[in-house]
Amino acid sequence: MDKINITILLTILLVFASCSNNSDSSTNDTTPSNSLKRITETKTSNGQTNTFTANFYYENGILKSISNATDRIEFFYTGSKITSTIIYNNNVISNSYAITYNNNLIETFTNTSNNYERNLYTYNNGVLLKDENQSLIGTNWQTVMTNSYEFLNGNIKTKYKQLENFSPSKFTYEHDNKLNPMHYMNAELRHIIGLETCNFLITNNETFQYRYTDSAPSTPILDYYYQMTYNAQNLPTSIKKYGANFESEAKFEYN
Repeated sequence: MDKINITILLTILLVFASCSNNSDSSTNDTTPSNSLKRITETKTSNGQTNTFTANFYYENGILKSISNATDRIEFFYTGSKITSTIIYNNNVISNSYAITYNNNLIETFTNTSNNYERNLYTYNNGVLLKDENQSLIGTNWQTVMTNSYEFLNGNIKTKYKQLENFSPSKFTYEHDNKLNPMHYMNAELRHIIGLETCNFLITNNETFQYRYTDSAPSTPILDYYYQMTYNAQNLPTSIKKYGANFESEAKFEYN
């Protein structure tokens, strides 16, 4: 999912980005080993810097909420599957979402606060093929944006991003051989939460992102490059992302 106004991911990110750092403890009860405890992300773009912190809370080995000083996402399960989330601002519900599955894979992620925004996921042999940002127009879902993927060894090799009525943009990626920060987390979370600095949908971690233009469709242009530090479990403790007039860093703490 990409960051446009109706994107569910952006809605969740904006909840966190509206607040500054928080040093609250991020564990309670039983927590899975190597699960995320806290994420702090700092973004600098055109001379402006913003920092936010997200703390992860567990109950009986299951992630129950993510929060900072004033905002909170709560997760609700059917069995081991997350089937709905509620977002609170100062303990008042601001948004809610419902998740449906097909063959144990997320099929839809719908904003139930308004019931006219959703993401639709399509797979090929269990591998994500595309996700579509959709709006309900009358009684029909209309696709506003589509991301189409080509995966290799669990990582996105190529992505085509197409906005409504525009030609698709092409991106390619290179990766490290270490573990993604989400490696030990619930698989559905990879579709629900996200960062500017890194991609949770993949097995490893991006090291380079390239884009292609209509004027030079076979010549890659470097968009971003990344620098990582890791712990003894091969999980990133820091990922830095660099681009033109842009820099971000995500720091990860684990249980």
